[in-house]
Amino acid sequence: MRYRKPLCTLLCAFCVLFSFFPVHAAGSYKDVRVGVSGHMQPLLFINEDGIPQGVFVDIMDELARIGDLNIEYLIYDKQIQAVEALDKGDVDIVLGSIESDSANYPSLRQSAEIYSASVCLVTEKNKSDYILEHPSMYGFKTAYEMGTASYSQVSQIRANPIIIMSTQESLFNALQNGDVDMVIAVRDCVQYFLNSKELSEQ
Repeated sequence: MRYRKPLCTLLCAFCVLFSFFPVHAAGSYKDVRVGVSGHMQPLLFINEDGIPQGVFVDIMDELARIGDLNIEYLIYDKQIQAVEALDKGDVDIVLGSIESDSANYPSLRQSAEIYSASVCLVTEKNKSDYILEHPSMYGFKTAYEMGTASYSQVSQIRANPIIIMSTQESLFNALQNGDVDMVIAVRDCVQYFLNSKELSEQ
């Protein structure tokens, strides 16, 4: 598998999404419920024991240590489910990449960035030379994860059709199964999957 930078520069910003108002009135303000969805190894994932781990969790735990907070992680299948739980008051914070749809919730706001990552194109080696030599990739089925880039950004590489998926893992599975021709993925995740042999070097 070969990965290249896309024609346009895309940056994936990760931040904390939280409510304007305190929603955990039943407990102490130091008791904080954090919603996570873990499909972005090594940045954020759920280990075999069902415990959230990764760079984002390390950052959140350090913030909790500095602020003397008691953190409870609540796990959701998809990031948008965690955002909806925050809007309902079921959690106090959502950690991870934040989809643009979160702007539709007026009671929520984002923190400053706590982590930034670049994204890159990933495709099979036998297709990479053609893709790099042709300005238009019309007919190349391309997928990306919601929240890591916008549709308008992805459309600049002139790929068609464009498919939106919910996790980095689903991108790599679709690529290896031949369901898509290339994916736009977070570089840290690509390197992780390559190193762990979960993503074929072809």
